[in-house]
Amino acid sequence: MKIVIYTRTSTIKQNISEQLKFLINFCDKNNWEITRTFKDFGKSGITPDREGLIEMFNFISENKIDKILVTELSRLSRNKEDLKNIILKASNLNCSIFFVDLNVETLKDGKLNLNHLQVLYDEINYSSRETIKIRSRIERGYNSFRENGGKVGRKKGFRNTDAELLLKHEDVVENLLKGLSIRSTMLICNKSSGVVQKIKKILKNNGSLSEDIKTIRTNDLLKKILNNPSSKTLLDF
Repeated sequence: MKIVIYTRTSTIKQNISEQLKFLINFCDKNNWEITRTFKDFGKSGITPDREGLIEMFNFISENKIDKILVTELSRLSRNKEDLKNIILKASNLNCSIFFVDLNVETLKDGKLNLNHLQVLYDEINYSSRETIKIRSRIERGYNSFRENGGKVGRKKGFRNTDAELLLKHEDVVENLLKGLSIRSTMLICNKSSGVVQKIKKILKNNGSLSEDIKTIRTNDLLKKILNNPSSKTLLDF
């Protein structure tokens, strides 16, 4: 089984190594051979023309590759039509795409796995709706604040407004709303405790994050990956 790994960060400041370590460990557990890894730094998930993505498909077209491995759907695409194009392009090369977080892949016995495709489409539609709802909730809250005489914007001594922080740290928002703990979110998003706690406080204050959400504890597997020095030899592909 020959595998290529694809990873992406939305900002150049984010560390991509955690995605790589996680996927390398996943391949080791399944005895899958990693042929190459491809990366896009500071690229939005709604941008189809990414250098790493283009390079990956050029490589697959010239080499027999069984699977493309990504940590989650949003790393590959945040747009349904672009996702369809990527899936079609991969399937035409007889290459399946495996999404670890959802445990689904696009091909089964060489044919499109229609049940799993529906899961992907539902997930990307849900994510888009959640993003719109969060932004709408923030906008309503600040409009109400303004109508009551409040001033919204940067105050002296503050770097960002709450709205700016939520949009800047979209990955933290996404994982906290999934129920991940502060520590798990820190590890996955490569953000400091202060940033994650600040985002969590904002979400609680505006009603996005209720107290009764069941927290998912840090995965023991992730801890093992972070402490696995042998992974470093594969990070420079």
